[in-house]
Amino acid sequence: MGETSAVYVMEVTMFEPIHSPRPGKRGIFRIVQVFFILSLLCALFTRPVHASAAPDPTKCMRFYVVSRGDRLSQLSSRYGLSPQALAEANGLSTSTPLPHGYVLCIPYKPLDWYYPQAALYASASFNRITVWGTGFPKEHRFNIRIKAYLGSKTKKVGNVLINEDGEFEAFPRIPKEFEKARTLEVCLKDNNNSYRICTRVSHFPVSRSD
Repeated sequence: MGETSAVYVMEVTMFEPIHSPRPGKRGIFRIVQVFFILSLLCALFTRPVHASAAPDPTKCMRFYVVSRGDRLSQLSSRYGLSPQALAEANGLSTSTPLPHGYVLCIPYKPLDWYYPQAALYASASFNRITVWGTGFPKEHRFNIRIKAYLGSKTKKVGNVLINEDGEFEAFPRIPKEFEKARTLEVCLKDNNNSYRICTRVSHFPVSRSD
């Protein structure tokens, strides 16, 4: 009886690597076009701040980290500064957008920019002071404060609302502890920020029996 031989056939399948088709000229043009549009949008909405020089830390009252939506004009008003003063302290222009996370130097501020036309006047008579002023922002509220010249105490004696012409007049009573003072300092303090304007007035106390 003859031997039976089994023949096994092994098949090997070869897989050719898959290659992505190279983009043609039209595809390359579309990629470049999309990239250009995205770059333009980024330039419009996330423009970097180009500061001409780093601020001097010794001239900074504090530092502020910019939040989304912050504007230079808004922040300058919050800290009692002019937009120009805040921009110059950071080497910026007033039209520069502020990106989220940018650190601003809040400089020490002069007090004369707020209301450069403002003028405060006062006169004293017995136990009252007449206070009036011009050049203030209309419909703005201020506190009236009085203190004895070179004294340590300051006392609020009233508040005023500026009229449509930027003027006001008030007649606060001199506090008893200041009635014998020869010189008084009368100040108008802004309710919304640190602005203060003061004037000195001579006071000649008159006895109540006169």
